[in-house]
Amino acid sequence: MKTSIPFKQMSDPVNQGKHLIFVGRKVFRARTGPQTLRLLKQLRKKYAHQKIALTYVPKADALILFHAYCLSL
Repeated sequence: MKTSIPFKQMSDPVNQGKHLIFVGRKVFRARTGPQTLRLLKQLRKKYAHQKIALTYVPKADALILFHAYCLSL
């Protein structure tokens, strides 16, 4: 079974704490919200005919803390 590109990118530790924008099979990265917004505007103009997906990959520590918090409720 093949693994999809978004799944591979989201599980890569290099992308933790970053916003990922997927356009077709291309992946664009941004660190902050303003950078993401600026990049998204550029990509909408350049790739107007393609679907664009945006996601945020939290850092591993944030996931662990959130999970521990949910378990304590």
